[in-house]
Amino acid sequence: MRYLRRAALGMLLVTALLFCQTKTPYEPLSVLTLYPSYDTCPAFEQASTLPCPAWNPARQPKSWYDPAAKPMFTGPSGVQYTMYERIFLGQFAVDGKGVIQQLILPVSEAQTVNIAPKGLGTTNLPGADQPEVPTPLKALGPNQAIMRYGPVAVPMVRNLDVPVVEPDAQQGEILKLLRAIALKLGVSP
Repeated sequence: MRYLRRAALGMLLVTALLFCQTKTPYEPLSVLTLYPSYDTCPAFEQASTLPCPAWNPARQPKSWYDPAAKPMFTGPSGVQYTMYERIFLGQFAVDGKGVIQQLILPVSEAQTVNIAPKGLGTTNLPGADQPEVPTPLKALGPNQAIMRYGPVAVPMVRNLDVPVVEPDAQQGEILKLLRAIALKLGVSP
């Protein structure tokens, strides 16, 4: 019975060590977004307590907002603009890393959303097929890059200081750890 408890404790320890890592090799781009995105007007209204503006087909779709957007400069027509240092538009450099660009928006645009209606009877809405205004990003860490991941090359945040372990090698490492724990617990593998 005592060996069974030790084995169970050992398995719990291995599980905690292997699956509760604080950092993984790849993370979704959403870990870098400065502002939450809202898929629907009710989601926006619930989170912001503001009324959702009506869909405007003359504007690009936009699912985020910056309530604290401040004017950084005034354009020739008197429109005030704000600037975001980092956005990602899906472009990659020759070295395989994502290209970060700046985004300049009118303050009035930054402070609101333009969410297309969803549901029955909302297909083929004018303007809904335009590309969405990209969400501003936080700065990448010193050991991070935006890179393609997986067979369909999904853009992800790559933590360069965390090694990518192939599944077969990872299974071998797990078995090695389990054998070492079993040996310490006095259980034959």
